[in-house]
Amino acid sequence: MAIDWRGVVGFICLPKFGYQWTKGHMKICEEVLQKLSQDPTLKATISLLALVVTHFWPWDYVRCHRQYTMARVNPSGVNFTVPTLVLSNWKEKSLEAIRSEPALRACQLSDDGAVIALLMTFAPPGCSSLEIFQRGASLRRRWTRDGHVKDHEASDYFIHPKVKDLLLDETRVGDALKSYQSTQFCLGSHAAFADQFRHKLPADVKLFWSYTAMVLTCGAIPWKSLTPVKIDYYALNRCLHHTVAGFTGNVDQLPDHVRLEIASSLVEASRLPYPELRLKWRKFAIDKAEEMTQGLPHCHRLHIAQARSQLKRLQGDYEAAHKVLNTHSQESDVEPTAPSAIRNFADGLIAIQRCLNCLQRDEISTAIDSLRAWVPGPTPMAAAVMFQSILLLAKCLRFRGQFLESQTQLTKLRKVEDKNPDLDFEEYRRDWAYESAASLIEQVFPEEEAEHRLLKAEHRLHEELNRMKSKRITYPKDVPLRLLLAECFFAQEKYAKAEEICHNLTCELKFDRLHRQIILAKINHAKLLATTSTDCPVPDECRSLRDKALAHWMEAGKLITSTSQNEGHSSLVVYLSLMNLFSHCEDTASQEARKSTGRSIERAQLGQSDQGVKYWIPGLMSWKKKLSLAEPLIDQRSKL
Repeated sequence: MAIDWRGVVGFICLPKFGYQWTKGHMKICEEVLQKLSQDPTLKATISLLALVVTHFWPWDYVRCHRQYTMARVNPSGVNFTVPTLVLSNWKEKSLEAIRSEPALRACQLSDDGAVIALLMTFAPPGCSSLEIFQRGASLRRRWTRDGHVKDHEASDYFIHPKVKDLLLDETRVGDALKSYQSTQFCLGSHAAFADQFRHKLPADVKLFWSYTAMVLTCGAIPWKSLTPVKIDYYALNRCLHHTVAGFTGNVDQLPDHVRLEIASSLVEASRLPYPELRLKWRKFAIDKAEEMTQGLPHCHRLHIAQARSQLKRLQGDYEAAHKVLNTHSQESDVEPTAPSAIRNFADGLIAIQRCLNCLQRDEISTAIDSLRAWVPGPTPMAAAVMFQSILLLAKCLRFRGQFLESQTQLTKLRKVEDKNPDLDFEEYRRDWAYESAASLIEQVFPEEEAEHRLLKAEHRLHEELNRMKSKRITYPKDVPLRLLLAECFFAQEKYAKAEEICHNLTCELKFDRLHRQIILAKINHAKLLATTSTDCPVPDECRSLRDKALAHWMEAGKLITSTSQNEGHSSLVVYLSLMNLFSHCEDTASQEARKSTGRSIERAQLGQSDQGVKYWIPGLMSWKKKLSLAEPLIDQRSKL
């Protein structure tokens, strides 16, 4: 049998002494295999090796492996090299392990049922792990080294083809599941029994299945801009956490492309919610990703650095969030051989995190400069980051009151999307609609155009909410858009509609809670101003409106003072609103509150900056203008 050497860079199998792996010059490998093939007892093995190498291992990845030293594998131990992960007799050993278990011996498990049962012992109980494993066995879209998109097989990451074929065959899985569920003990549903059974497995079988469960779960992770989120990510993160923590091998001995796959999937998963652990989940995922990439080119670790910076910012450690980016960027600068597409991609992500860190400190000019300093490359990989960067730049420009410039940036998003049909921008559409509508609500138009722009903003919001509903993307993802719709109704003086939206919403995020309180405060405050401007205001009605507005403004004041961002402009409007309400009161407590509010106004005025975030909360600056135009109506105090 002729050996096809194309793409082979050094895979050597020594029978009887375990498997070995090396990376060497092509000629060295050729000489070694030719010498081995001269031995009649090895000739068949060498021919078989050539067949396996030609039809199984992915050459694109083999060429980019880091140097591996010759390492003998002990088949009965947990030390391994790549061939151990594709355990040739995995099925025989797995069936033997299942059928030798006393508790399962009497069960009529089919071969496929036994395989599914064994795989499920490496999954967390009580979640849809089989669906996750099936998704992980299918094609996964990934970035290439030159910045393009490519579909990878699960077998590219050493998932055995027969395991993959089983999981992708719905008929076989259905039959296997019936066999598996008909047993007295459902291994995946009884954690204690599964743990005991797993503990008794031979080390190589345990390694094979712990690796398989981990890599299959990684394959199910939706990567940003490559795969839409169409799976229960709560269950997905739980499964990933369980399988990564349960991996029995040494990550240092995994091939580079496998380590990068796991590390990148962990970073991608860290951005998805995991209610039970919250920030602890992010930290676990990022720590594990960092562990996976030790010794790899530093440009790959920049992706992790930007996730670490985001974590630090969410934890409130803004200095550390800034420092981690500088440290990794400086270390990466000494790596001139890094692939340009990967480095450009990483630099773009770093620029986005720098911008967000600056916004947290109310340094909007520096935030904008950091985005504009990054020059995207010509690849789809760069386009994915460019889309995020343009959207964030539009937000920054809106924050600064440059609404037309913000709208100009938003028009660029459609062009990026049209030029990159292979990319998925689904998760950005909500923010895209939000920024478009927010800019329209805030813009100063001639009076005759005001109604038109508000109707346009309302239409944009309804359009996106309907699209999200058609895709079953609802609470809590739709909360910001619904609040902005209420803001739009308030601007049109449709107070009942705005109030109904706010009363029917439960807000989890602090910003959403703040925005909701401000809208309700403005509704009651505006009604109060309208009522007291009449010739015959009703005291009880005025008092009720005042008390409601006061309660909402005070709650907004508590929320805004607990937020470090934008202590100046937005908080000033809240305090001015409170001061206006206190001017309607003559009791001692209100007068004391007025003095305290006056001091808060002075602090907020000192905190204002022309370079800071001015239009943080949509509609708040418009309310400030309306408030300044309202008559003080001091003569009405006694009636309240």
